[in-house]
Amino acid sequence: MVRQRLERWRGEAGRREAGAAVRLGLRGGAAAAVRSFLRPWAPRGFSDAGVISSFVSYVCKVATGRYGPSLGASGAIMTVLAAVCTKIPEGRLAIIFLPMFTFTAGNALKAIIAMDTAGMILGWKFFDHAAHLGGALFGIWYITYGHELIWKNREPLVKIWHEMRTNSPKKGGGSK
Repeated sequence: MVRQRLERWRGEAGRREAGAAVRLGLRGGAAAAVRSFLRPWAPRGFSDAGVISSFVSYVCKVATGRYGPSLGASGAIMTVLAAVCTKIPEGRLAIIFLPMFTFTAGNALKAIIAMDTAGMILGWKFFDHAAHLGGALFGIWYITYGHELIWKNREPLVKIWHEMRTNSPKKGGGSK
């Protein structure tokens, strides 16, 4: 029962990712590519992205002394966008209300990073530019290095975890 729910939820997460990619303006077969390489990462990856982008935001706020409210979800969305743009740099993007103007995903990522960097340096407060940059850098890192680093080296960590669980002392306070 639980396994069936988990499988159904994973399938729904894949559809949500593809829907989000389409809403971001991806054209052609890019939605299938997004679904195929992001599926093992979601939903854990989205929460990781939110935590990392929020952490970068807080560090920058403390370092600059510019405090202001922030939602945190935009950094996670930037992670997904940066991951897609890094994985498929030749993919065509469009602004959702102006679909006649298209541009490459690589150029879009460069422009977004440039705007967020300028906003952070110049102190613009309408968006949390530090969270956007943190999310974008995490997305780029994950696609470039993180996926291989995490998924290819997880076996020793899983073995240690299983050894800890099977060799741990019994609860209840009694002796063996």
